[in-house]
Amino acid sequence: DVDKVWAAGNSNSLLSYKSIYSNRDGYNYWRLKQVDYNLDYEIFPASYLNCQIEEAQCWVLQANSTLQLNSPITVPYVWTIYNSTGQLVYTSKVLGSEYVDVWSQLATGVYYIKAYGLNNEEVFKVIKL
Repeated sequence: DVDKVWAAGNSNSLLSYKSIYSNRDGYNYWRLKQVDYNLDYEIFPASYLNCQIEEAQCWVLQANSTLQLNSPITVPYVWTIYNSTGQLVYTSKVLGSEYVDVWSQLATGVYYIKAYGLNNEEVFKVIKL
């Protein structure tokens, strides 16, 4: 057994149960065995799901008063920076890496940085001190 989830009791309504298990090779297999209170049980067919984790395409470097946006040199990415109230404060199309020239002028706080590529979108949360 990988995990057990205790039943909620008798019910005439739809109930949801949740269990989290992660396998590093990306393929997750499971088989559900439903056991009643009187110990009658039913075993359902095995299932699997491919949950391979893709490596990050983009990354952000913050040092002192500078911010560097990095993306692959083969695919252009549109980078947008929003402050904590959702206001757009910066946008740029980047191929490779770029320093954000307005970063030192922005107020301290939380910023959300989004990178949009051809088939990829990534979001970063950065705290500017």
